[in-house]
Amino acid sequence: MDGLKIVNIGAGSLYTPDFGEELARIKEVFPVREWVLEDIDPERLDAVGKMTEFLMKKINFPIKVLYSSNIKEAVKDADFIFTSFRVGGAESRILDEKVSEKNGVLGQETSAPGGLAMGLRNVPIIVEVARAVVEYAKPDAWLINLANPAGMLTEAVYRYTKCKAVGLCNWPTNFYKYTAAAYGVKKKDVFLRFAGVNHMNWAAPYVNGRHMGMEAYEKFICEFANVFGLQGQAGIEKGRGMFPGREILDFVGWPYVPTYMRLYYETEEMNKSEIFKSHMWNMMKDQLADKIPDSVLDQIDMSKAETRGDFTAELDRVAIKLYKETNEAGRVIIHSTRGGGSYAECGIEVANAIYNNTNEVLVVDHPNWGTVKGIEYEDVVETPCVVNRSGIWPIAMGEISTHMIFFIQEAKHYEKLAVKAAMEGNYSAALEALVISPLLHSFNKSRSVLDDLLVAHKQHLPNFAKTIARIESGQRAY
Repeated sequence: MDGLKIVNIGAGSLYTPDFGEELARIKEVFPVREWVLEDIDPERLDAVGKMTEFLMKKINFPIKVLYSSNIKEAVKDADFIFTSFRVGGAESRILDEKVSEKNGVLGQETSAPGGLAMGLRNVPIIVEVARAVVEYAKPDAWLINLANPAGMLTEAVYRYTKCKAVGLCNWPTNFYKYTAAAYGVKKKDVFLRFAGVNHMNWAAPYVNGRHMGMEAYEKFICEFANVFGLQGQAGIEKGRGMFPGREILDFVGWPYVPTYMRLYYETEEMNKSEIFKSHMWNMMKDQLADKIPDSVLDQIDMSKAETRGDFTAELDRVAIKLYKETNEAGRVIIHSTRGGGSYAECGIEVANAIYNNTNEVLVVDHPNWGTVKGIEYEDVVETPCVVNRSGIWPIAMGEISTHMIFFIQEAKHYEKLAVKAAMEGNYSAALEALVISPLLHSFNKSRSVLDDLLVAHKQHLPNFAKTIARIESGQRAY
């Protein structure tokens, strides 16, 4: 049968409609005959499905959309499978953040300890999906993971299954896009020397073969501020505050890093900061007011929001309501305030490079294969790769600084221990992961927050049932 079958696992994601737009954009070279949306939450799936089909009709893109709540059924004979799920939903994210902060540690969804808790919930599911892909999808099918923690989940797929897989983050895509926009060139004219792991990485931009140095950082900040509607010099300074300062970047020598790097270079300061909390609503509210009617804006109530999780949960609540009404203001809210923009773009970009054998160089999560010195051969890193029909081929980026290598090594050992803990229900491995995390390095704090997180999420952690029972009865967990 002509055409591809693609599947979105966790299609209740509010970014799922973006995939339809990307598929329509490249329909002449990437023909899709069937698109399956899978999710275990029927209400979300129905709402997102309605908005997706509404948009497909609006842009005159006829595509067969099917719905499923069964992973094995959904992936049968599929060519490409995209994953974007969050076990426990927004409520679990809020718990990750609040339980962490109660224990004196920054609550952040992808970094330890919140990132560990998210990984403990998500890892068994990504492995289940990958095993289903191997058994039921086409033999040459690819799993393209967009769920977080992306590096950890990709690590789990390669350690526990034979599935062909790649993980993605939108930060590298945004580095490319913002640089191209800032210099008025095409994306293909930009090259990133890139090294690290998911949400802990460094990039040096080249434009038409010329290393742009810190000049690119200044242009990037202006473009970043513009994209998020931060106006004038004050807006640029707000945007600059999301990233490590010039003193740090001059020391590192790599102009581009994601906002998460402030957690590693300024750990104590970030434990006291509001950057990863609900104050972001204050940064974005004025921008949003210019894009949606007051009647919609008035439905958003941030009066009780204490954490970033509360912030996103409220936006999620309003957006789902609008999706049910096929009101595009819901998409405007999500794209203007959340961090998931460009995920569909980078996911489809990888699938297209494989299908059309384009030899595109893309930054993805993939086993190291010798590209980063000092990192084990099979460890998943985030690195530029040549992507074609024969597979994903990492490109060596040369020597990196000693402190960067040690950051990556700590992060990799943390991720590998977290994967082991998630799959085995292994408390000691989970505790060791937190103890060696660059963000904790404290036994007592690690043990306290881990115990509290396990109890808080017990309904989503069946592998830890016996351990949680011991903790709840006042016994030591190990």
